Order: sequence, then structure tokens, then C-alpha cells
Amino acid sequence: MEKRNEFYLITESRLRDYRSMQVALALRCRERSDVVRELENAVSPVVTHYGIGGGKSSNSLTNPEAYAEKAIAAKTDLWVLNRDIEVLEEKIHAMTWALTTLLRENREVIEAFYFEHKHWAEIEEGACLSESVCRKRRSKAVWHICNILFTHRLEQNRRYIFVS
Repeated sequence: MEKRNEFYLITESRLRDYRSMQVALALRCRERSDVVRELENAVSPVVTHYGIGGGKSSNSLTNPEAYAEKAIAAKTDLWVLNRDIEVLEEKIHAMTWALTTLLRENREVIEAFYFEHKHWAEIEEGACLSESVCRKRRSKAVWHICNILFTHRLEQNRRYIFVS
């Protein structure tokens, strides 16, 4: 079996977190729509000044500082949410594409092990294979996904190894 490096471990971690990343993306999108709705419905508050003797002044002024502060906070939240969504979409898209390139047999083992959280006994029953064959398929599939996700970084790592 090949030596596991940090990229292999990151790939395994992303496979374990794949479903939770999809849930997090859905939640972030919902939060973003709430913030956008809040910004669209925001009304600048009006401050009414009272004249001498308690009567209303004809001057009704807006309170731009309070409105601006609230709008800036909402726009900052929106920027952070958009960045989070962008990162999650990028990771999910890359992982989804890598999973579609796997052979069907290997993808079934990956899905059973990482997404359905099945034990090896359950996986080997479903695939009608031995545990060692299932483990090899999983390892081979993870390396395949790792190569797709991190090929450019693996190349850079090799260059640094030869230099040092």
C-alpha cells in the first residue's frame, strides 16, 4: 500500500465532510437570502424634532448614521456569506466531479464507507467482495480523487523534495 501523505488525509477528510458541506451550503444560501431581504426592506429611520413649547417641528430629518451603520453591518455579513458560499461551492463541485470520474465499483465503496457510514462487513456483503478487496478499492479511489483535487500541489511538493 502506498504511503499516505497530507493530501490523501485531506481528501479523506473532505469525503467524510461531503454531506455536511452540502448542508452548510444550503444553510449559508438561506442566510444570504435573509440578509438580502433585510437590505431590500431596510428603511431609513425618521427622526422628528420637537420645537420649543413641545410642538412638532416641520423638519423631519433622517438618522443616516444609524441606518448607515446597520447597512454596513448587513453588507459585511453578505460579503462574508458570499465568500463562504463560493468556497463551499468550489469544494463541492470539485469533489462531485472527482466522484463522477471513479469507476462504478469504486464509487459504490466510497459512497458506502464515507457517505452512508457502513462498516466493512456491510460493504463486503453489498459488493459481494472480501474486506481486503473493498479496502483496496477504497484506497485506490481515494488516491484517484486525491490526484484529481491536488495534482498541481503534488507536483510542487515533488519539486521541493528534489531540491532539498
